[in-house]
Amino acid sequence: IDFAADPARVAELVPPGFAPRGDGGCTIFFCEWASAAERDPRVKDDPAKGQYKEAYIVLHGSFDGRRAGQAGWR
Repeated sequence: IDFAADPARVAELVPPGFAPRGDGGCTIFFCEWASAAERDPRVKDDPAKGQYKEAYIVLHGSFDGRRAGQAGWR
C-alpha cells in the first residue's frame, strides 16, 4: 500500500540523518515467509513452524544525503 504522510511528522520518528522524501511517500508491505531446513528438526518435523507473516512500513527518503535503499548504502 502506497501512501503519503506528513514529512514533518515522519521526521519526528526517524533517527538523525534521515530526511523524508518531500512528498511524504511511504509504503506498507504485507509478506508471508517460509523457512525450510533439512537439519533443523523443529522445522523439518513440523514445516508450519517455519511459516510466518509480517508487515512493515517503508519511509522513503535519504540518509546522510544518499537515497535510502540505494545500492551500496549501509
